[in-house]
Amino acid sequence: MVSATTNGRSMTLAIAIESKGPTTLFEFMSGKNSLWRDWACFGNPEHRTKHLEEIAQRFAGQHSAWSSGKVLQQLAGALAQYEKDGKQANLPSITPARLFIEQHPNMRPVVIDGVARVGETINVISSSKIGKSWLLYSLLMSIASGREWLNTFACVQGRVLLIDNELHPETLSRRLDAVACALNLPESEWRDSLDLVCLRGRGVDLNALEATIQTIEPNAYVLVAADAWYRFLPPKTDENSNADVMQLYNKIDEYAGHLGAAWVNIHHSSKGDQSAKAVTDVGSGAGSQSRAADSHLVLRPHEQDGVIVLEAAVRSFAPVDPVALRWGYPLWTRADDADPTKLKRRTTAAEEKQAALDAEGIAKIIATLAVHQSGTTRQLQGWTGMGWDRVNKLVAKLRTEGRIVSSEITSRGNSCDEHRLAPPESGDVSRDF
Repeated sequence: MVSATTNGRSMTLAIAIESKGPTTLFEFMSGKNSLWRDWACFGNPEHRTKHLEEIAQRFAGQHSAWSSGKVLQQLAGALAQYEKDGKQANLPSITPARLFIEQHPNMRPVVIDGVARVGETINVISSSKIGKSWLLYSLLMSIASGREWLNTFACVQGRVLLIDNELHPETLSRRLDAVACALNLPESEWRDSLDLVCLRGRGVDLNALEATIQTIEPNAYVLVAADAWYRFLPPKTDENSNADVMQLYNKIDEYAGHLGAAWVNIHHSSKGDQSAKAVTDVGSGAGSQSRAADSHLVLRPHEQDGVIVLEAAVRSFAPVDPVALRWGYPLWTRADDADPTKLKRRTTAAEEKQAALDAEGIAKIIATLAVHQSGTTRQLQGWTGMGWDRVNKLVAKLRTEGRIVSSEITSRGNSCDEHRLAPPESGDVSRDF
C-alpha cells in the first residue's frame, strides 16, 4: 500500500510493505544510495520518469516481494497524490540549495529603486491628515511617467492602479490634476498609464476585492495602491490581532503574485508621540503589519513646521537614508536644508512650563531694550530682576534668532557686550516683539 498524507507543515509519502512493515520513502531515499536530493525537484518533467524508475529498481532490489514495475506503479500514484496535496496546502516541494539558487539567480525586478520590487508589499504610514495620500499621488505619477520620485528614488515606467475607498470621484479627479500640474507633467505622460477604482460607499473589503483582482490580466500593472487600509478591513477583523492581520497580508501576497506587481497600503499611525519609536513600530494595529511588509515607510513630523521625515525599513534593498520633505500644496518636495534626524517630539509638562517662563523672560528683555535702547547683560539683569544665568541664556537665544544684536564695548575698564534690538533689515520684518 502506498499513501500520501499532509499534516500542515510537512507531507510524508509512505510505502507500507505487508511482510516487512512500514518504510517511509524518505528513510529509503536518505540511505547510502540516496536519491532524495535529486528527487526533491520531482516537479521537473525531464527528471520525473528517470528518478521514478531508479527509485523503483533500488526499492525492489531491497524488497523481494515487490517487482520494480509494481513499485513504479504504486510510487507514481502516490507521488501524484503528493503533488495534489502539496498544491492544495500551497506548499512548495523541497528543493536542494544548488538547484534553488540556479532557479533564482536574480533579484525581482525593481519598481521603485531602494524601496519596492515586483510582488512586494509596501506600507506607507503616518498620522491622519498629514498628507500621505498626496505623497502617493506623486509616486503613482512618477511611475506612470518613468520619472524620479521625490528627486530621490528612480522608478520604472509602467501602468499603475489606484484603488481608493475614501474620496468621492470628483475630489480624487481634482487632486490628481493638481499634482500633475505642479509636477509639470503633460497629460500624455500619465492619464493613459494611471487607472482608478473608486469604492467609497461600496463597502468592499480586502477579501471582496478578489473578484476585481482576478479580472486583471497578470503583468498589466507594475504597482497597485490601496488607499486607505482601514476601510479594507473585513468585518470582525481585529486590527490588533497578529493572526488576523497576517491573514490579510497573505491575501495581499496572493494578489501581488497574481498581478505581478508591487502593492502599496496607505495606513495611519497610532495616536500619541511617534518620534521615539523604531520605524517598524509605527503604525496602528498589530506589529505583524510591519513584519509582513517588504518595505515599511513612515512619515513623522519634523521640528520645523510643514516638514516631515520619510524613513523606511526595507527587506530587499540596502538601508534607506531618512529624507526630509516640505509641504507646498499639492506636493511634498525634498527639504535638504532640514536635518532629517530632528524629529518633532511631544514636550513634557516640565518642558512646557520652562518654555512659558522663557517666553516671559524674553518679553521682559525686549520691552526693556525698547525703553533703554541698549544695555549690557549686567544692566539687563538689574532692569528685569532676573538672575545672571537666566539673562545670559535668553540673550543667547535672542541673538541666535536674530532678534537682538550685540557689540563689544568697554565699561569701567572691562570689555563686555552691549545689546540692542535688531533693526528690521537684520531680522524678520514681520517679527512681533
